Amino acid sequence: EDWNKNNPDYPINIVYTEADLSVRFEHIVDGAADFRIDDQPIFNSYLQDYGFDLQGTPLSDEEVAKISDSLEAYFLFPKTEDGAALRDKIDEALVEVRDDGTLKELSEKYFNADQVPDDSEYEKTVN
Repeated sequence: EDWNKNNPDYPINIVYTEADLSVRFEHIVDGAADFRIDDQPIFNSYLQDYGFDLQGTPLSDEEVAKISDSLEAYFLFPKTEDGAALRDKIDEALVEVRDDGTLKELSEKYFNADQVPDDSEYEKTVN
């Protein structure tokens, strides 16, 4: 939307949809859509699973920053004692599978790339 405001001579027709991801990729293949912006693991997974004849073009950090101010994903827990206890257990488990290499193996198996966050990311909390 910001692109269209800043580039009125080159507008992009943005289509919001609830269609399944496979359908969204198929729309690019069949010409119903020109492109979509997605993360690499999702793109690679659908490319492998469905064999779409598509080409991905990586975006620079600067380009990504223009699209979104946050590309983070979070586990959400209730703000209760039980929620805090569950969060702590999951945090411990994530560190364990990171340290023993399981997280990297799963990332490479399912996303065809090492998508494991840097160690510093494990210390951050949103609230």
